[in-house]
This record gives sequence, structure tokens and C-alpha cells, in this order.
Amino acid sequence: MQKTKWGVAKISPSASRINDAESFARARPSAMIPSLASTTEKGVTTPGLASGDAAWSPEWGKSAGAGNMNEPNAQVIMNRVLNLAARYAVSGVNEKTVSVYAKNDRSNSCLSFAQLTLKQCIAATRAPYEEAFCLGEHGLNDVASCIGWVAGVE
Repeated sequence: MQKTKWGVAKISPSASRINDAESFARARPSAMIPSLASTTEKGVTTPGLASGDAAWSPEWGKSAGAGNMNEPNAQVIMNRVLNLAARYAVSGVNEKTVSVYAKNDRSNSCLSFAQLTLKQCIAATRAPYEEAFCLGEHGLNDVASCIGWVAGVE
């Protein structure tokens, strides 16, 4: 990357780049709720996850294996995640539900630290290729480790 023109181009001061990124994040609209195919029978709505003719079955995913969740609270956290995902799939997510089910102090602390590290890294950059490193290392890898610990992936 150091041999490309964009990689060595002059960049604006770090404070203005961080402010621009924060302004962009604040102005960006929330993610849209996807419209999933679903069927309603006798008052029960079931989402069609794979295709329109796929049957909703409690056996779905049974052949996937047990996984490697060694964390003491991993099952509780995964149950919360799956509960939120199911509610999201049938448009049953609201702010109160998210605040109850998505609370995890370890992940919140880790994500806050990842954000701080990303900002510090970007503030120290002098070239665009350094900024690309910061985004990959702290914007992606650090965030992935904050989320992956639940599944035993660190």
C-alpha cells in the first residue's frame, strides 16, 4: 500500500478526520428492518428463513453440532442473542427489549475500549495506508474479538 498514490497522499489533520467520522455516524440513518417472507396459520406467524417453501422446523440446525462455548455465561448470552434475532425477524424488537436482552458489561467495556483504540490509532496516522491498518486492526479485529468470546472464538 505504501507504493500506491492514495497510500502516500497527504491527509487532513487527525482531529478533523475523527470529527468527520463521528458526524457521518450520527447523520447515518438506522438500518432498515428487512422484510422476510412469512406465513400465518391460526394466528401464529412463522418466518420463512431459507426460502418461500421451506418448512419451519424445531429440528432446524440440529445437525450443526454442539459448538465450543466454554464461557460460563455463554449459553445465557446466546439465548438472549437468539431471542433478539427471533423478535427482529418478526418485527417484535423495540428499545426496551433491546436494552433488556442486549446488556452485557464485558462486551460493552470491550467495545468501548476498541473504539478508543481506533480513535487513538487514527489520531496517530500520517498516511492513508496507516489509516487502513487502523480500520482493519481496531475497527474489525478488535470488534470481532469483543463479540467472538461468547462462542469461544478469541
